Amino acid sequence: MHDSQAEMLEQNNGTILVKRSWFGGKDILLTSDPANVRHIMSTNFSNYPKGPEWKKQFDFFGDSVFTFDFEEWKHHRKVTRSYLSHRSFQQFAGKIVRDCIEIELSSVLDHVSNQQIVVELEGLLRRYIYYFACCISTGYKPKFIGLAFSEDKFLKATDDACDAITVRYLVPESIWKLQRWFGLGKEKRLREARKTIDKIIDDYMSMKQEEMSKGEIRNDEEDFSALKGYTTGNEIFEQADHKVVKDSIMSLIFAIEDTTSSSLSRFFWIFAKNPKVETKIRQELEKIRPVTEAQKSSSFFSEEEVSKMVYLQAALLETLRLFPPASMMSKTAVEPDTLPSGHHISQNTMVVISAYAMGRMRTIWGQDCLEFKPERWIMEDGRIRHEQPHKFSAFGSGPRICPGKDVGLTLLKTFAATIIYNYHVQVVEDRVGAPKNNFMLHLDHGLMVRLNKRWT
Repeated sequence: MHDSQAEMLEQNNGTILVKRSWFGGKDILLTSDPANVRHIMSTNFSNYPKGPEWKKQFDFFGDSVFTFDFEEWKHHRKVTRSYLSHRSFQQFAGKIVRDCIEIELSSVLDHVSNQQIVVELEGLLRRYIYYFACCISTGYKPKFIGLAFSEDKFLKATDDACDAITVRYLVPESIWKLQRWFGLGKEKRLREARKTIDKIIDDYMSMKQEEMSKGEIRNDEEDFSALKGYTTGNEIFEQADHKVVKDSIMSLIFAIEDTTSSSLSRFFWIFAKNPKVETKIRQELEKIRPVTEAQKSSSFFSEEEVSKMVYLQAALLETLRLFPPASMMSKTAVEPDTLPSGHHISQNTMVVISAYAMGRMRTIWGQDCLEFKPERWIMEDGRIRHEQPHKFSAFGSGPRICPGKDVGLTLLKTFAATIIYNYHVQVVEDRVGAPKNNFMLHLDHGLMVRLNKRWT
């Protein structure tokens, strides 16, 4: 699905009109043209909300920043920005990611390495990034951890939801609504997924209410979660309707877990195929923390150390260019418009931006656009090159650019650096690595690896 879209856009100067009205659907304008992206996402932003079509297709996320438009969106975005930039959040998040990696993940990776167990790395990383996301969002650790556990219900539910939402993109509305009415196929699984997640988050909300009723609310160092803010109210959060809180918590967990785990697993898939990149990353890490210090120090890299990892960041950005975790963004025109490409947009036309295709356009990235080349992100003075969001849209663009971009990059660098510095990663099943036919770009077959510890 993704590669065929990219090929069609490359052949049609970055913009095509997909005629679906013949099949009872609505026509879609698909684009990867940076000028169009800037126009839609920034210059004429007010004319392109997510719109009612998006809200219908993504109703799984309920009343949250994912589905809100206009004033509701502005309010929730302001809350999210304030939360992520708050000093107490930085301290709280730092403590959680350290516990997650140094205490929880490292012990499992050591066990996998010592026993020479072949492990599915994407699934393993998802569990521990979910651990981080759950703690940040609710203040509570998920009930599972380690290798010996059944598939996590929350992660399975979001996978089922993403599969169903992708189908909604591809088929006429009448078809998926009929399936929903009769409770068939992916629509049935979508309904069950929402019930599962509602139960999980309702339990966390009840636990928080019980803490509050007993006067046992923890201080900000121990709990600066979004759920605590919504429950108690503070300078960032207002106490809100139960459904809005539940939808917001679910969306925050999803935004952290799904995008980070998808990007990180794809990075390791590419990393294993590029020994020169592997060598350069190790050299950078060993310059920051010499090998002579490896056995004496923690397996965890501090925020200060992570900030010095330029080549690793470049490699991660290059991964995001080729495999943006959210492959598509959708908008609906409020009024008729003409794009910079000359295409006329009628009122209520859905416009879909393909972030996946944008990363593979020769007109944007040159003839070597399909090569994995971290050096394209490093300037002559050694600093990271910051590309315009309408050219590199892995984090979105314009006013709706991801407010957690910096948090996400730091999380990616911290997980990647810890694993690369302490272990050799060997892919044992050399599959094609094709992305799932899904708007979230997880690996279709996972990533089977063997880990070998570098130090004893």
